[in-house]
Amino acid sequence: MAGHRRASKKKKFDSISVQPESSDSDIEIQGVRTLTPEEIMKRANSQNDEVCQKIRDEYRNLQTAIQEQADEAGSGHIDLENIKMYVFQANSVFASVKRPREAVMDAQLLRTCGALAKCNIEAAQSGMSVFRPGEFAQKLINFISPDTEEEELTTELNERAWIRLGEEASPFYCRTVGVEPLYSALEWERPQPAATKQPRKQLDKEVGKKRKPEKTGQFR
Repeated sequence: MAGHRRASKKKKFDSISVQPESSDSDIEIQGVRTLTPEEIMKRANSQNDEVCQKIRDEYRNLQTAIQEQADEAGSGHIDLENIKMYVFQANSVFASVKRPREAVMDAQLLRTCGALAKCNIEAAQSGMSVFRPGEFAQKLINFISPDTEEEELTTELNERAWIRLGEEASPFYCRTVGVEPLYSALEWERPQPAATKQPRKQLDKEVGKKRKPEKTGQFR
């Protein structure tokens, strides 16, 4: 009977396993082992890399779409509404940017959109009248010079033509106020020196000399 009890106790102790002490980095909850801080950071970095790669792909797709439209337009111009749409898409992607590399791609995309918008504005204003000095000079030569070589040899430019030339060219020059020459020196007065105070002793001597009586006849 005693031997049976000892055998049962021995089996009971054999079934109990000693669990190792848990450290701060390894935590065991209900038999499920959690990740260490290093593993958590590694997984977070891998997830961030995937997100950043996705953001870069979106920026590349936008850049490719803009370049294709610019090539199709050729010498023309891209519609401003399309440029505006690309800028809005870039703004939505930029909300997820957290690294400098993706921020640089966003800046490059905005720079491309700005250059296309500038070209669009310049193309729209190409039909406006702009003063071109070379064209004006050629028209001026054609206006003044005679029509034929014979007239060039026989005809001289009269006074009326010079007056007409001045009237036509005057709107292209800013009017300035005339300046009259000065043939003499500027009039100015020499400044008077300030009066200096004389010493007291010198003043007393001068007063004494003035009050000294003249010598008269002898007293009787």
